[in-house]
Parts: sequence; C-alpha cells; structure tokens
Amino acid sequence: MRGRPAQFGSPASLEEKNTPQIFDLPGLLSPCYTGRDLHLNLLRNIVHSPLRAQAPNDNVISYRRAAIYGLPGVGKTQLALQYASRCRERYSAIFFVSASTKITFSEGYERIATLLDLPEKSRPDSEQAVKVAAVRAWLENSISEDGRGWLLIVDNVNPDKLIATDDTNPDGPVKPDKERATVLEIFRDYLPREGLASQGTVIFTTRKRDAAADLVGRSACVELSEMEPDEAVQLLLRVSGESNDGSDRFAKSVAKELSYLPVAINLAATLSRKLGVDFEVLLGYLQTEKDDVLREGQEEDGSDSSSSIAGLYNWAFKELASKSPVSADIFRLFSFMDPVEIPLELLTDGCQGIPEEVKLVRTIKSPFQLAKALSEMRSVSLAQRVENRKEKEVNFWIHDLVQYLYRQWQKPEERSDWAKRAIDVLNAAYPDTLGSLETWQKAKKYLKHGLACMEHAGVLELQTLNLIDLMVRMSWYMRQIGDLAMAEKLAFRSVIGAEVIGKGKQQHLSSISNLGLVYYHQSRFKEAREQWTKALEMGKKLLGSNYVDTGIGNQLALLHYQDGRFDEAERLHYEIYERRMLVLKDHHPETLGAMGSLANTYHFQGRMEDAVEMKIRILEGRRKHMGPDHPETLGAMGSLATTFSDQGDLAAAEELQEEVMKGRKQQWGEENPEFLSAKGALSYTFYLQNRLDKAEEYQQQILDARRKRFGDQHVETLGAMRHLGKTYYAQKRLGKAAELQEQAKFGMGELLGESHPGTLSCMEELSITYRAIGLSQAAKSLQEIVTQERERLWGRDCTDTIRAMEALSRKDQGFAH
Repeated sequence: MRGRPAQFGSPASLEEKNTPQIFDLPGLLSPCYTGRDLHLNLLRNIVHSPLRAQAPNDNVISYRRAAIYGLPGVGKTQLALQYASRCRERYSAIFFVSASTKITFSEGYERIATLLDLPEKSRPDSEQAVKVAAVRAWLENSISEDGRGWLLIVDNVNPDKLIATDDTNPDGPVKPDKERATVLEIFRDYLPREGLASQGTVIFTTRKRDAAADLVGRSACVELSEMEPDEAVQLLLRVSGESNDGSDRFAKSVAKELSYLPVAINLAATLSRKLGVDFEVLLGYLQTEKDDVLREGQEEDGSDSSSSIAGLYNWAFKELASKSPVSADIFRLFSFMDPVEIPLELLTDGCQGIPEEVKLVRTIKSPFQLAKALSEMRSVSLAQRVENRKEKEVNFWIHDLVQYLYRQWQKPEERSDWAKRAIDVLNAAYPDTLGSLETWQKAKKYLKHGLACMEHAGVLELQTLNLIDLMVRMSWYMRQIGDLAMAEKLAFRSVIGAEVIGKGKQQHLSSISNLGLVYYHQSRFKEAREQWTKALEMGKKLLGSNYVDTGIGNQLALLHYQDGRFDEAERLHYEIYERRMLVLKDHHPETLGAMGSLANTYHFQGRMEDAVEMKIRILEGRRKHMGPDHPETLGAMGSLATTFSDQGDLAAAEELQEEVMKGRKQQWGEENPEFLSAKGALSYTFYLQNRLDKAEEYQQQILDARRKRFGDQHVETLGAMRHLGKTYYAQKRLGKAAELQEQAKFGMGELLGESHPGTLSCMEELSITYRAIGLSQAAKSLQEIVTQERERLWGRDCTDTIRAMEALSRKDQGFAH
C-alpha cells in the first residue's frame, strides 16, 4: 500500500525498492528546514543503536524508542518528520499520530488500521478499543522479510489532556502532579508490550521533560531548545528567499529579537517576503509591535523576547485583517477549535450558524471566494493546508502556540464574541441524528472541535443555548459509541448550563431527557426515572398539558415494566397513542410505533388477545403504507410472532419468523445483524418446540457469524453464547452449557460491569447450571449476588427481584429455567 511520498520528495540516491510501502506523514514537512544536525544525529544514534533497556527502571523492551522534548515552537515535530524523511529507507512502514488528546490519539490508530487494511478497520465507532488493539497487535507481530521495521511518530504528547478527568483550561497552567504515573497507563493500551515488536521504533514529541523520561528513560531523550544564532539566520534567509551568506546584520538582529525560535522566524521571513520589505524595515516593525504589546500588557510573563514574538504575531494578524477581513474571520473561528485537522467542510456545514447578512457566509458559499480567503490565511504562515486526495478531504493544521497568541491578542469582549461564533458554527454543523454513515462520520470528525469550543467556553465562563444543544448532541454520540463516562460529563454540564440560562426552555427539556438516557444506560435506573419524570412535567408546563414525548414515555414505561408496574406503563403508552392519533392519524409511522408500544404493554400484562389484535392492525398498516418487504413491516411481523409464541401458538410464530428471516436475508444477506436477530428468534421457537437439535444448529451458526464479525469480546457474541448455553442445558449437556455461560458471564461483566442487567442474567443462568451439576455453594453465591444487585437497582417490588428472591429461597436442586 502506498502512502503520500510525493509530498516530501525523495533523495536522488534512494532506490524505489527501499521506499516504505506505507509513508503516511501529514503534509507538514518544511521545505526550508535548516540546521539541527547535532540533534538529528543524536536522535539517529538513539534509534539506530542496538536494542537495550531504554524504559524506566531498566525494563527490558524489544523495540526502539526516543522522545524529543522542548518548549512550544522550537521545532520538535519538524525534527521528527525530518528524521522520518531522511531515514525512510530503513522502514517498510511509517506512521504519524497526534497524541494531544485521547480523541486524536484514537483517530490516528483508526487511520493506521485502514492503511494496513486490517479486518477490524470496519468495526463501528463503539468498538474503537478493538481497532486500537488490532493495530497494537500488528505492531507487535509485524516482521519484514528484508529486515526493515516500522516507525511510529507519536506527536505532541500532552499528559494534561490525555489524563484529564475534569475540564481543562486550554490556556491555563499545567498540572504536573497528575502526569507521571498515569501517562504510562494510557500508552500501554496503544504501544507494543514489553518483549514484542523487535523491528519497531517509536518517536515521541512532548513539551514535558518528565513525560519524555517516563516514556523512554532519560538516556533516550533529545532536548530541543532555541536554534543556534547562525542556524536561525540561515532559516530566516532561506524562507525569505534572500541570499544565504548570513552577512546581513539586520537578519542577525531579527533572529535575536525573536529568541532564535523557529516558528517565529518562519513567520517573520514569510511576512518579509510577502510584503517586500527588507530586514531593517522588518526589525522596525517588530520593535513597534513589541512596544504595543508591553504597553497593553498582553504578554503574561512580560519578558522582552516573549513580547517580541507576541508583537510579531500581532503584526501578522493585523496584516491578514487589512488584506482580507474574511480570511481573518475564518482564522478567528479556527483559533477556538482543536488545532489538528480542522475540516474545510466544517465551514460549509456550519455557515448556517452565522447570520446570513455577514460577508463571511457569502464567502463560504462561494467555492472560489472561500479558496481565495483560505489562501490568504496560509500565505502569512498562520495555518497549513493538508489535502487527503484518497479521502477527498481538505484539513487545516494550526500550531497551538499561534492559536494561543491570537486569543491573547484579542480584547476580552472580542474573545468571548468569537468563542460564541465558533460554538454557533459547530452547533450548526454537528449532526442532529446518526441515521446514516455520513452523519456518523461527521459526528466523529467534529467531536474534538466541539470539545475544544466547550473548553474555551468554560475558561471564558460562557453559557449559550447553542452550546447546550451542542453538548447534548455530543453526549448522544458518546453514548452511542459506549463512552458513558464522557456522555455523562457532557450531559451533566448541559443540564447545569440550561438551569442557568435556559430554564423552562426547550434546551432545558432536552438536556434533562438526555441525562436520563445516560443514567439508564449506566443502569442507574432510579436517577433515570427522576430525570425523565422531571422532563415530562417540564414539557407539560412548557408545551401544554397534552405534551408527551414518545422517547421519554417509552423509556419510563420500560422502567415501569422492570418494576412490575404494568398499569402505569399502559397509561403512559396509551397517552402517547392517543396524542399520535389526534395529531398524525392512524396510518402515520409514529402512530403505528405508539400502537406497537401499547401492544407490547398488553403483552407484558398477559392480555395476549388484545396484544395480538393491535399487532395485526399494525402489521396491516405497515404492509399497506410501506409495502410487504419494508424493514418496518418485517419488524411488525417479528413482534407479532413473539406474541404468538408467548401465547402458545408456536406454529403461527414459526410461520411468521420464517417469512421475516427470508425478507432480512434478501435485503441484507446472511451476515447482517438484522438477519441474525431474525434467525435467533426462530431458533428460540425451535427451543420452545423442543426441537433442540434444530435450535442448536441455528444458534451455533449465529455464534460463528457473531465471532467472525465482532470477535469473542462483544455483547452480540456473548448473547449468542448465552442462548446456545441454554440449549445445551436443555439437552442435558451441562458441561458445555457451563463452559459457554461462564464465558458469557465474565465477558459481560468486563464489558458492561458486574451490576448490569445483562451480566446479572448471565449469572442467574450459570447459577441454575451449577446447581444442576451439583455445585450448590457456587450456585448459591451467584444467586445471592443477583438478588442483592437487583434489589439495589430496582427495589424489592420489581418482578425480576422477586423472581431472584424466590429462586434463592428454594430448597430443591433446580430453578425454573
């Protein structure tokens, strides 16, 4: 597989056969790189030396590693990229990931999975950890026939962002007490384990000396500071296009004024070339801007050199604003987003969040004008454009030092105003639903930029309704991918914000409802009920006494089912159904959905005839208005089959389930989850018919398909193990039943937690099998845990709690299975 080597050029002596198969570095390599030969040689010596213990405490490792550390703007990333480019013939694959946050780190590994064409690359976002583990396994086991290994650059390691549990201040002080012990823990999930990956090399860049030492040991660290004076002058001359003799005394003064800092020198040279001014005039500009900075007290440390650098950027900002006000506005928006890979489409998707009369909107809507504006921003070295032609994406990278200096340059009121505008753009761009692959990809891509806006809002003490909306939607996405801790954090913060500025408004209602959903998925059912009840009452006050939210109502009803409060569940569902009938009529899909929820309530109440009658009406409505093969029609058919099954009419259930399975197969194929679910429902009917061999055959096929798609450690696979385990139990194959049930129980506990309802169900089934085998004490211990946890979660009156208590109190050797 080929990467993007054409962006970097290659030495004339480099033969094509030695070019890495994967050369995946971002387009950030400076064409005017100068000096640093001593540091390049030191880095080369470290990673080319024979394998030895480089890690702290003399841990034995079997891959090479080094770390480059230093202050912002000294060129750490450029040094790593230069090494990769100059020594590329040593490697068969070269990768680059940003470790500034957990999100960018994981995104980088997902990209590597795609580049390597690993089977796990197509796993959903909820299985991000599976993709990371697959890449780590490849790094550990990759062996190149020609002896060339792989190189991984882990850029901008930021311990504060990687290990933070609370909101961090993007412009504030670091927290050194948090970083040393925990940064290694985080990296262990990503990097090869000790004793593996003998052909690998990892180069870290970080601003923290202690973090560098923790990762590689002090002997493998390369400290990078400001450039040597002669090197700095050479860089200034090369970028500006002047002669390279180094004799210009004003060039030496400019380099000294900027403390020999590469990022500042590059900008100064770019401005000199763009404006057509010599170094004497450039020096005068720097002195003037420095005086302005000192006068206005913008630079916090007040030092002469830092004021010169701040003054240089002030000048660049002013120059951009005078030449292209629209370009300056785009940069103002970008300065409040994550500096890594700001997508161009974020502007086009989010421009509806900007008032229509603003010129910026007209520019964004015109591809030509937008390209021109972005070109102006790049021409003064404030941002770099990186194009991924394969993915047809254009992204912008901005040095976070540049973002920081710009925010410091802004007046407080202007800073708040543009932070709000960035939030408005993100809120307009962030998907409302996750109903398609495109919306999933955008939610994932925009997430880190939304979180950056949220952090800046916290620093500036901003609360806006659009920020609340954005946090609710980001929380929804995090919940969908299984990151419930982050989902809760976002949801809780949205509720706090809504109570400050949105009390009694729609944002307050949606934030409370969303927090209830997070609590529900965390198995915190009491807290979920409190939030949803509050949301329903608020909705009636806000939108009238007839208000009922279908989603909240259905979730509350589900909690009522768990409590055995079927009458209360029926009341809620009937209220939703009546409202839908009044507003949308009987054939509308939402009305049919409300009828389905009410029919399921009748089913739970044991009112099977009422449930069957209503489900037949639903099926007829779906067939008439959606067609016989529509997925919703097949879903209605499957629901009716379930009721027939529980009613005892297994022949009718089997007939419908065969039809559903046939339809799912035609639509999506035999490996699709919907087809496998339909097949699972039919296998359960075989189980109830005591056709155990047929049930086993189907369930084994389902388990094999789940393993192939998801691996063993996935909820769907573990559920398939549970069902096959029950069939083994019914076949009196107790050893095989216990083996599968144990695997399901431990897997569910690890994935969902020991107190999750799914884990408790696994424990209960395993307890029954243990008792049948004769392991009475083990069976009793499991059943006691089940009983205690269900009582804690749902109370003593819950149906499942009562059943668990009854099972525990039995004196005989078996439980009802």
